[in-house]
Amino acid sequence: MASGTLTIRARPLRIAFLVDPKDRHALLRAIEASTFLWGGTCNPIIPVYTRTPRTWEPQRIRRLPQPEEIITGYIDAFDPDLIVPVGLCESREFQVGHREIIKINELIGDIAETHTPQFGLGFLEVLADFVDKEFKFKRNDDLTLMFPKLPKTHGLFLASVFGKLPAQAEQVIDRYYGKHLEVKFPQPTLDNFVELLEPLNVFPRRLTSWSLEHQPLREPQLFFCNANNPLDIIDYWNLRAAGYYVVPIPIQISGLETVKKFARDFIEENYRPYRHNPNMFNRTIIQKSRTVSEDDVKTFCDSLNISLGENKQEPKYSLRWWYPRLWDAWARENTQEGVEKPYAHKVDIQIADDQERLELRSYDPKIKSFQEYSGEPRFANDFSFRFYDSKEPMAEVFPESSRELSSAIGIGYRNWRFSNSGPIFLAYNEQDLIFLELPRAESVMIEWLRELGWKVSLSPSGRMAAQLVKQLGGISGIWWLGHKGLIELLAELEKESGMPRPAVIGRLNQMKTKHGLDFDSEIILERLIKTSAMKLGAKIQCPVCTRHNWYELDALNYQTDCRFCLSNFDVPVQSPKNIEWTYRAHGPFASSVSQGAFSVLLVLKFLKGNFTSDNKVTPLFSYTAKKDEHELEADLTCLYSPSNWRVSSPQIVHAECKSFNGFEIADIDRMDFLAREFPGSVLIFATLKETLSSAEIISIKKMVESQRSKRLLGQVNSPVIILTGTELFSPRGAPECWQGKGGALNKFSDNRIGWEDLFSIADATQQLYLGLPSWHEFTEAEWNKKRDTK
Repeated sequence: MASGTLTIRARPLRIAFLVDPKDRHALLRAIEASTFLWGGTCNPIIPVYTRTPRTWEPQRIRRLPQPEEIITGYIDAFDPDLIVPVGLCESREFQVGHREIIKINELIGDIAETHTPQFGLGFLEVLADFVDKEFKFKRNDDLTLMFPKLPKTHGLFLASVFGKLPAQAEQVIDRYYGKHLEVKFPQPTLDNFVELLEPLNVFPRRLTSWSLEHQPLREPQLFFCNANNPLDIIDYWNLRAAGYYVVPIPIQISGLETVKKFARDFIEENYRPYRHNPNMFNRTIIQKSRTVSEDDVKTFCDSLNISLGENKQEPKYSLRWWYPRLWDAWARENTQEGVEKPYAHKVDIQIADDQERLELRSYDPKIKSFQEYSGEPRFANDFSFRFYDSKEPMAEVFPESSRELSSAIGIGYRNWRFSNSGPIFLAYNEQDLIFLELPRAESVMIEWLRELGWKVSLSPSGRMAAQLVKQLGGISGIWWLGHKGLIELLAELEKESGMPRPAVIGRLNQMKTKHGLDFDSEIILERLIKTSAMKLGAKIQCPVCTRHNWYELDALNYQTDCRFCLSNFDVPVQSPKNIEWTYRAHGPFASSVSQGAFSVLLVLKFLKGNFTSDNKVTPLFSYTAKKDEHELEADLTCLYSPSNWRVSSPQIVHAECKSFNGFEIADIDRMDFLAREFPGSVLIFATLKETLSSAEIISIKKMVESQRSKRLLGQVNSPVIILTGTELFSPRGAPECWQGKGGALNKFSDNRIGWEDLFSIADATQQLYLGLPSWHEFTEAEWNKKRDTK
């Protein structure tokens, strides 16, 4: 059925706490709960406002994000499994997608009774495993286990630095470990806390990351903040949870010489050349919090008296005046202001071609102790599929959805959660049993649309496209159709008389020479025969009506019937020269049957990229769907995930595909309806022609201008891509497909546009085929209009 790889990552449960920054007690409870959970240092604390403060983004050009947008943005960024409102937030209602909301008391449970939390693995389990592995033998270093005794003064800030356990947990630790371990109990204060941040000092907050893989290195940061401000404490916590290597420097102690020395040493230690480019250096970021002034940051930096270093063009530190926009999808996808999600370990499982289902056991954390069964999830396994060769489209990208989608991949309803990153198995026990059906794209997409209220019916052309993929041996086989000359050849091969072998080879050679292609015509012919794109048969003249008949090889006999006059005659075996052997297009490859399906498959090829691409696509071919009184139709709908360094959510893509005929008003209206029903989805108008008519340009341009206006206002909008034969028949994708085409096409061929970036492709093709200005030029013109009217 399909071969590929299933990657499973074992990780802690991810839990997001919703806290009103004014509620200091709730913030402390959230820190205590996170400290008691394995992976707790990576759990975000999401600030909940009734009104967004102006300090949130003081340099914001347009409007501030609404409180609901901040909450949704943080949830999308960290992708938690559970949501826990705390304190004042417990009485409020929140839109959190398909995640479960629980109370903080339900999360932790009765520690004194069970020593473990209700959800996730607890601190005592982690501590037992740490002690067993790290202190089993006498150490020759200064690794120190410490439980700081936090003071009331600045206690909230210090709790965010060192962690703070619930009182019941501290009592259990004293009872079981106090007499058997060499544990230190320092008393940190704001003035001396930096002295305890040595790498070999293991305190509760650091212990929550025990056995997790090291996260990718980011530029080290000194977070200049106000230790009395809850928002700064939350921001510091979330930077660390997002994977930043960050150390706080409170403004209250920024004048102390010990703090300055710590900052200087930190900057000097992290100033080193890149491994592969000795002329570039790693540097420290001095990150300004939202509540301190730029002047205060500059004063502190000047007081450090940092030397310029060996390379004066590469300073040892740089200042960042804005807080990383973790809640902003655009910033996460287009900058390095994203979130790294930790895991304990991963395993790759090879999927054999003849497998249709897998029977697995959950991959457990590398932590020995599971003390109690709580009846709730203890840890998670993230699933990621990659299929290399499949007879039908398989699901590699999954939508965020409810547990109902589990019907498309297996059994175990309560164990599954579906996020934008893929299926997540929530394990309740060690070695939980997992029954998994290999996910078919069609099943996943239909179930997802059904959950959205749409009842889907595949159209005949959709079934034909699926059959073509099957005949081609999978999506990778679509590349064999990626030549205009080949589709034209299939159209000619549909003729009654067919085409003899020398003529077929001649046409393939012409195509090869004309387009500068690198292939062997004999191999292409063999491929077309093996995929049943064409069949060999005999062209024989009827002796009665003198018309020529064509008979497929397995239908030929010594006697046969004429399909024109219905007479029965002997095949001229005594004179084989009167039999001409020719090839004809066969089945779904007949142009009159599948030319529309060809354009659908070529759009899918464009999205998948070249042979070395790692883009992922989950397609659903031509279909209609009904919901209440509404009906929609699309030639192709798919979930798309690009292969690049950006952290991005899957994109919904809808395509209206034509062969060599034009787009009509009804096609534009259908796509406009899809844009309204699926806000933010990408729309593709695809045709095998190389140009659009003036009527097509006018109709599509009107739609594009409407979507651009929405984007300018910061509203949800749908980028529009126009693909012609130039892009669809190219084996290289954009921008390489425009090389040597002349005019505006040639201009774009030198641009550094990654064709996996659908927003850039939309901008480029709107300029090429609609004559519109670039998005940058458009926005500049609009802002100039506004300035002129003031």
